[in-house]
Amino acid sequence: MATTTNDTTSKMITTTPLQSPSKISELCGGPQPSYQSSAWSIMSSGLEINPHSAALISVQQPPSHLSNLVGPPPSPIITPAIHGPDKILTWSYAQMSVGAARLASVLARHGIPPDSTMLTVIPQSAEWGLFLWATALRCMTIVSVMPQFLMREEKKQELKGWAGKLKPTVWVVEDEGRIEVADEIRKTSADQGEVPFLGICLGEMNRERKGWISMADIDRMAFTEEESTPSPLEDRPDRVVHMFFTSGTTGAPKGVPKTVRNVCGSAATLSGPPTVGVILGGNFASMASTRPYLLWRNGSTAVLPSPRFSWGDVAGAIEVCRVTDISVMRGHFSLLVGHKEFSVDRVKSLRRLCISGELITNDFVSRARDALGGQAAVLSTFGMSEGVGLLGWRGGVPPGPLPTYKGVVSCGKPLPGAGIRIVDERGAVVKRGEEGEMHVCSDGVFGGYMSMSSNEGDKRDAFYEDQFGQWYKTGDVAMIDEAGRVFVVGRRKELIRNVSGIIHPHVIESCLNAEFNVQVGLSL
Repeated sequence: MATTTNDTTSKMITTTPLQSPSKISELCGGPQPSYQSSAWSIMSSGLEINPHSAALISVQQPPSHLSNLVGPPPSPIITPAIHGPDKILTWSYAQMSVGAARLASVLARHGIPPDSTMLTVIPQSAEWGLFLWATALRCMTIVSVMPQFLMREEKKQELKGWAGKLKPTVWVVEDEGRIEVADEIRKTSADQGEVPFLGICLGEMNRERKGWISMADIDRMAFTEEESTPSPLEDRPDRVVHMFFTSGTTGAPKGVPKTVRNVCGSAATLSGPPTVGVILGGNFASMASTRPYLLWRNGSTAVLPSPRFSWGDVAGAIEVCRVTDISVMRGHFSLLVGHKEFSVDRVKSLRRLCISGELITNDFVSRARDALGGQAAVLSTFGMSEGVGLLGWRGGVPPGPLPTYKGVVSCGKPLPGAGIRIVDERGAVVKRGEEGEMHVCSDGVFGGYMSMSSNEGDKRDAFYEDQFGQWYKTGDVAMIDEAGRVFVVGRRKELIRNVSGIIHPHVIESCLNAEFNVQVGLSL
């Protein structure tokens, strides 16, 4: 799969700009932490920390699932204090390593070359986690889309376009009923020619289908010791590790390719002590696609609540697996807390809640903390599909109460390796305390969209380069205060302009709350 054309060598800021650094809204978090040179090295980090630790827990799959493929645990797996562990699939880092090596050998047997693309159209499952490991080992790109793309006619047409552009050599579908649909899309979206192809079906197949095997078939295969031992290929910084798609709420969905540099850079910046983190949403969503790498980088455990997303299942997974960390969008947290199966007792293991994606007010943080019983730290974090690991607090939590600006809590300061600047409509950097559009520069930020549009200029308008590196225009309105703390206060497109000036929607929300105790978009 081709990478984007603007994935340049990093020229990250290493010192604060010299022009009155305490007066202008331009900051650097310091040098980029060193990071590995391959996607596989992220997985092997957890393997080196402790091969017996639980790497992945799939709450609604049986413990014996694919047991031949991943092999038995070398010793009792170190897990959270799970309720009923004999009923839950739990794979250690050692098992993930063996399973990935064997799955990579299956790809090699079928002539699937490195640098090719695997397209998964499946629900959340342990298999998906294993595909992440195997494609990293094989230096392939993994692209995950919703299962609905093989079920709804309008989505099928969209998938045809993407398949024609991505040219995947491996397709993974949920069950036998999706194979014919996938084959039809393949025939109409790309020239088959002599290109190698392998189809993988998660469920059993009732009859032989050309080019397709099932995971049950793979589980029954015999593997040599060599095939069971990871043999990573040499990776490249600009190779695309995985790609997901924007929601399409502002236009046609765009592909967001994440390279080795993006994934490894973000993982190094956000690395901390091992945790137990739940993967929210389908594996096709940006947060769900990114979070496993961040967890596996430091030997943490990734928890998959259920194949079909349910907030009740999330609450159950937090309770059963003793989840300690969770990252959600503001609206999603309200749905979790408002679910009939939610209770404070079920989520008492949580120690940190990171909320992103929307404006986070001080009042919301207080109510969220109360909803969790007061035992978890609640933080506002800045996250976007295009990049993570930009803003935060050294040590994971701020020193004291969360600072606020116009009722909005700070997302923190630039993290190591990240550059942040706030500019006005003319492109000039504003003074501290003034609002403007936030631009970001980091190895963790992607290099450009993959779009179905032939107008490449539309994609490049969001980027520019200077002596510090490539910058991305986020479209977010932000302010940096005198202490270097960043406050994201809205989206440029959502600002209300009238004769008296510019009004931020969050200011209206804060006024409604102060005067009438009205919670906009919040049910806690």
